[in-house]
Amino acid sequence: MSKEVTTQNTGTEVAQPAQSWAMPSGMNSSDIVIPKIACAQAMSKSVIDGDARFGDFMDSMTMEKLGDLKNPVNFIPFFMKKLWIVSKKDGGDWKFLKTEEVTLMNGGRSYFEVEDGVEYKNELVYNFYVLREGDFTLPYIISFKGSSKKAGLLLATQMYTKNARLGKCPAANVFALSGKKEDGEKGTYIVLSVSVVRDSTEEEMNEAFEWNKTLSSTTVKEHEESPELREDAANQTAF
Repeated sequence: MSKEVTTQNTGTEVAQPAQSWAMPSGMNSSDIVIPKIACAQAMSKSVIDGDARFGDFMDSMTMEKLGDLKNPVNFIPFFMKKLWIVSKKDGGDWKFLKTEEVTLMNGGRSYFEVEDGVEYKNELVYNFYVLREGDFTLPYIISFKGSSKKAGLLLATQMYTKNARLGKCPAANVFALSGKKEDGEKGTYIVLSVSVVRDSTEEEMNEAFEWNKTLSSTTVKEHEESPELREDAANQTAF
C-alpha cells in the first residue's frame, strides 16, 4: 500500500530575493537621503520638550536615540567632505546663505569677511560619511565644526595620513563618537570627540568600500538636521 505525500496550504509563500523586486520608475541616487548623527544640545527643542536628553546622539531623520555621553556611538569612517557654511549678517542676526565645498581656490577664506559693506561668516565644517558598527544598510554623516572641529582634524589625520603611511585604507579603524560638556558665553554645550576603538574587520572595510564607490560616483541628498536638535543660530557652532 503506497502512501501519498500531500502538502498543506498554510497561507504563506516563500519571499522572493530582494534583487527580484522592481524599482520605482524614475528613481535614482538623488532619492537617497543620508541622515546625520546629531548631538542634542541643551537649549534645543527636543531637550526642552523632553523628547531627548542633553548629550543624546540622535538619528536626524527618525529621531531614534543612537547613544549618549556614557554610551558612545561606534562607527567606521570612509569618506570626507570639507565645506564652508556661509552666513550673511541681516540686522543683528546671522542668516544661512549657502554651503560650498572647500577647494584650492577658496580654502584660504577668513572666518569673517566684508564685501560691498555686507558682513559674511564662513564656518569650516568637516562632514564624515560613516557606517554604524553592526549596521551597513545606510551610512550616516557626522559633522564637526566650531569647538568640535578638533575631533574632525583628528579623524581626517588618522584616515588619510596615518593609515596611508601604514598601507591601510581610510576605513581601517572603528571609532567611538563621544562628547563632553563645556561652558561658553552662551551657556553649556557639547563638544564632540572621537577615539580609535579597534581595527575594522574585513567585512566592515568591504562594506565601507562599496559605499565609498557609491558616494564617489553619484550625488545623494544630505538630510537637513532636524530643528528639534538644534539651538538658535548663535549656538550652532557647538555641534
